Amino acid sequence: MQKFFLQTTLLFISFFGASAVFSQCYSGGPSYCTNITASNVAGYGMGIQNVTLNTAAIPVQINNTTPAGSGSPIYFDYTSMILTAVSGGNVNYSIKGPSGNPCNIRMFIDYNNDGTFGTSSPELVLSLSNVPTFGAGNIFSGTFTLPALSSGIYRIRFASDFSGVAVPAPCGPLQYSAEVEDYTLLVASGTPDAMVASITAPSVLVASPTVNSASFTVRNLTNVNMTSVSAGYTVNGGTATTQTFTGLSIAPGASYTVTFSTGFTVPSIGNYDIKYWLYDVNASGTQATPLNDTICRSLPLLCTGPLSGTYTIDAAGGFTSTNFTSFTNAVNALRACGVSGPVTFSVAANTYVDTLYIPNITGVSATNTITFDGGNGNKATRILTFPTTSAANDVVRFNMSRFVTVRNMTLRSTGATQGWVVHFMHDSADRVNNCNIEFTGAAISSGSSSFIGVVFE
Repeated sequence: MQKFFLQTTLLFISFFGASAVFSQCYSGGPSYCTNITASNVAGYGMGIQNVTLNTAAIPVQINNTTPAGSGSPIYFDYTSMILTAVSGGNVNYSIKGPSGNPCNIRMFIDYNNDGTFGTSSPELVLSLSNVPTFGAGNIFSGTFTLPALSSGIYRIRFASDFSGVAVPAPCGPLQYSAEVEDYTLLVASGTPDAMVASITAPSVLVASPTVNSASFTVRNLTNVNMTSVSAGYTVNGGTATTQTFTGLSIAPGASYTVTFSTGFTVPSIGNYDIKYWLYDVNASGTQATPLNDTICRSLPLLCTGPLSGTYTIDAAGGFTSTNFTSFTNAVNALRACGVSGPVTFSVAANTYVDTLYIPNITGVSATNTITFDGGNGNKATRILTFPTTSAANDVVRFNMSRFVTVRNMTLRSTGATQGWVVHFMHDSADRVNNCNIEFTGAAISSGSSSFIGVVFE
């Protein structure tokens, strides 16, 4: 990362050079399998009751006590819990096993950051067999040594399954619904360093004169607190907005949300490319790993005023002022702009892998209703389907909404372990008319309450 010199004659050169560094968009790190399924789902109590990870230098770190698996969910994201260690250093572990049935437990670390966990050494760090439910053998403690690693973030995964079956694969499927838990390993840098983690705003664009907020999350990769960081953003490659954030105290591995005091406006319907970057961590003028300092998002401006009249949802039709390519985009337009009259979305023939989550929409009333309509006789060819999970359990959700109708469609959950097809949640005067409500896969023969066609709350 180049320094920003004070001399006027060198200022242009410094910004010109920095543009090359801030040109590559970082994805925010690899994606991991989290939709873990099991052939048998119940509260077997064969998960992990405690994970403790620390080092001699930092003895108080991860110490996470949880129930030993209730059946659903199976996957648990504890990546906000961070183990800080040095490259090639020793890590102490303590694992408390199941409470109801004996199990096998394996620990993986994605050392090469490719989004997968190797099932042999070195990424298979630990393999415990036939862990009992009580007694001294219920708790395993020891030490393992990290390989030589670059500074950065790495994913840790624990997986468990019944002791009488094959050892658990990191992504399943499991034979029994035990547990899969993820944590974070931070190998801290000795020089100032940080990475972009995610974009927090905007998630939906609103037309001018409304100002869209701009913010993203950074994570401290340094072995000392991050006390300051500079950041910037552009929209469609325009003039950069920059700002320095001082007075911070962000611990190693912890995150901080950068929120710019100056947002931006967008004038017309279309796609907008937003680029965020960070630089100058702790006023050092350097960045140990510059390739993870920039993150990008492309967002459409879906509307410039309240919706009224007839629109289409057609994945093949392209994005226009009257056509939306997904149910999510149609809902985002409603969220951003509201309605000023009755609104109908005419759904074209297709299978849409999407969800329809309707919140309370500004302007809706008994007159200004919202309708999603596949058309009479067309419900077999207008299919809304989604692989429901514990994190996204519904296909259609009415959440504090009013006067919304979904009709003449097939609504389908393809979730392997759970799913609610239609969820009425604190709503009023919403309707589902003349729709097929379906499950596929294991749900067809399951008697589990995790699969329900229509839920009222």
